[in-house]
Amino acid sequence: MEWSFQMLPLLQNFLYHAILEKKDYILFADKKGRQIPALRSADNTKYQISWTESADSLFSGEHGVNVYDEEGYAAVKKAQRNNEDSSGIPSAFFLSLYHRVCSF
Repeated sequence: MEWSFQMLPLLQNFLYHAILEKKDYILFADKKGRQIPALRSADNTKYQISWTESADSLFSGEHGVNVYDEEGYAAVKKAQRNNEDSSGIPSAFFLSLYHRVCSF
C-alpha cells in the first residue's frame, strides 16, 4: 500500500507569561499571511498553535510564526483590509518550531 500525504500538520505548544497580571490573553499567530487563533488551556497557562503545510513545500529546519495579542492582531487585520503592509506591526513575540522532515 502506498501512502500519500498532501498536507502535513505542524503543532506548537507554549507557555505565555506577560508582565501584566491579566491571565486570559487572547493570542493569534500569523503564518505567511494566515491568522491562526492560539488555543488556550482550561487553566489559562498553556497555549497551542497548529497549522498545515503542503508536503511539497515543507522543509527541514526552523519554522516560525509571529504571535500577536488582541491589539496587534486588530492592527494586522486593519492593514490587510486596507491593502497596507503589515510587516511593520510589532508582534508580542516570535515563536520558533524546528521540524525534521520525514519521508515515507
